[in-house]
Amino acid sequence: MEIKCSVFLPFSDRFTFVFDALNKVKPIVYKETTIYFTFFRADDEYVTDSLAIDKIKELIRECDIALFDLTTFRPNVCWELGFAEGIEKDIFILYDKNYQKNIRKFKKIFPLNLSGRERINYKFSVEGLKNFEADIESKLKSTIPKIIAKKETLYKDKDVEDYLNNIKSGLKKIKNDSLLKNLAKGELQRLGNRISNLQKGVFDLRNRKPSKDVIKYYAFYLSQLDNEDCKFLTITHFNFWNFITRNGQDWSYFDKNIEAVKKGTLLQRIFRVPINEKGEIIYRPNEEKFAKELLNRHFGAAKDNAQYKGKLELKISYVEDNRSIDRFGNMALWYKKDQRMMFKPSYELKEESNPLKETILTYWEKKRDIEKKGNTEKNKSTIESGENQAEFISAENDFNYAWKESKILDKELLSKILKNQIIK
Repeated sequence: MEIKCSVFLPFSDRFTFVFDALNKVKPIVYKETTIYFTFFRADDEYVTDSLAIDKIKELIRECDIALFDLTTFRPNVCWELGFAEGIEKDIFILYDKNYQKNIRKFKKIFPLNLSGRERINYKFSVEGLKNFEADIESKLKSTIPKIIAKKETLYKDKDVEDYLNNIKSGLKKIKNDSLLKNLAKGELQRLGNRISNLQKGVFDLRNRKPSKDVIKYYAFYLSQLDNEDCKFLTITHFNFWNFITRNGQDWSYFDKNIEAVKKGTLLQRIFRVPINEKGEIIYRPNEEKFAKELLNRHFGAAKDNAQYKGKLELKISYVEDNRSIDRFGNMALWYKKDQRMMFKPSYELKEESNPLKETILTYWEKKRDIEKKGNTEKNKSTIESGENQAEFISAENDFNYAWKESKILDKELLSKILKNQIIK
């Protein structure tokens, strides 16, 4: 087995003798496995000055042990040591005892930054370097179990490192006030939990989540609509609310709706209500009581609009067929400043215990440029093109048309619904 060691030395011919001493370390047999130590000197690996930093980072990431000679406290070696420390690399510190002045500096720095790291001193002489060879071999031998433990896990897997770097790269593009923030956090939490379960030999192959988890996720995402720059447009069904409240047992998602309104969000909701030829509402089995409570709760919250910064506006859209009975879809459009997000969850009630089929999320953002006119500056909105924008605008047009054609849920209409009267 090979253990890679990257060596970071000051740029001086004097330290070539230190590197040569390292290369004299002999293979070590550990539990019937022969361990070979290979040493790479950083300044031997430079390609060009412009690529030096990236090359150094690569050498530190790819090695198993990083060795730093701090004899002269050169800035470049100290920077390299800091990078290695930041990525939790196994580190050995080397220094020449002959440099008494630098040793005093060294002792001042050690307690603050490098306590617990392996430190090996040497004397720059023929005898001193021979002793150094023995010391370094002993230290390397003692760290073998720790290095092997890492190498035998996914901790050092190159593909995993690429995946993690890709995640980090993606997170750098999501702002703290982005509507994508809680989605990203939710995905990372979910991934972390699944990796933890793998350690216990548990893996959930299902793509669907239990309804209580969906409620938690939806409420978590909705909490980002928190000021007067926000708007929430939605077309929904009794079926959706039956699911998202667990048949009226959990109203946390509804509470988050009202909380968003109180913080300034404009919420416009259309309830799609199936009716028969007589104009009577068609309820699914055991749905009537819940549906009436749902509408009553919404109406009560809307009636209190005066105390809110935002508004809750409700309408009813009549559906003269039963297409939404077994399979139903909903649509929600979220606005926050220049951000836009569309939710399209779909469910299939043939699987009562876990009806979620999928949730499609589409996100895009307006870009604002500064348009200068004379001595004044004015925001000029330029909209990113692409499929996400087109899909969102199409859904927005559908909502606006449905809103125009729907009937306001006022006191009179609610009374008819509660009394089972004809509503159309």
